[in-house]
Amino acid sequence: MSGILVVEDEQSFSDALSFMLRKEGFDVAVADDGQVAVETFERDGADLVLLDLMLPGMSGAEFIEEIRNRYPLEAGTYYGKAMAEIRQHYFGSPGERSTPTSADYPVYVMFLTDGMTADQDVAEDNLRWSSYEPVFWEFMAIGKVADPVPAAKGRRRPRRRKGELPEYRNDFSFLQTLDDLPDRYVDNAAFFSVEDPEDISTERLYDLMMVEYPGWVGGAPRLGLLEADGPSGVPDGPIPDGLIPEDP
Repeated sequence: MSGILVVEDEQSFSDALSFMLRKEGFDVAVADDGQVAVETFERDGADLVLLDLMLPGMSGAEFIEEIRNRYPLEAGTYYGKAMAEIRQHYFGSPGERSTPTSADYPVYVMFLTDGMTADQDVAEDNLRWSSYEPVFWEFMAIGKVADPVPAAKGRRRPRRRKGELPEYRNDFSFLQTLDDLPDRYVDNAAFFSVEDPEDISTERLYDLMMVEYPGWVGGAPRLGLLEADGPSGVPDGPIPDGLIPEDP
């Protein structure tokens, strides 16, 4: 395995992303512009490229064009496509589903993302269809929210110089859309954002990951998603509030 190539000119973001990936055992290389990324890819290769499109010098789009001219690659961010692959692997089909299917063990999927995807409709369909499957989706976004950065409490925001742009944060609105998506058999997703993973302890990160999942897994046997007496060890208790399926 060649590893992951992170192409990002904002050091705080590339540092945070690299930290999380290395923590999970991946080999990570970092490039801060498109030309350096091409040279790194030529020298070391990569199994996955995480690419910022707005880069100094050679842009991300130019990097993609250059690499595609040399290698038969597929590039882009597609939540729906990834979700379909996971469903195919665990449940035998990525297609539409309207009745519950059960398993002995639940599947917990962690998405580490900046909130952008090119196939929103496909992602929404897969989230709805997978609500009938024993899988829970946890979306973790790295970065700030999409509003202008507020001044610290009790302090006034410094006035910008002429021509200076305000500091804006990432747009995670689609992740919130997935978290609140209607017309699902059961609420099977959660979302939280972290500005800098290095500032969060392992215990705090675990707590954030477990806000909604225990409620889902506790009610899953009663909904026909997990075998109540199987080796999963999931208690067959009352269905938590918010997990009762809507009437058809």
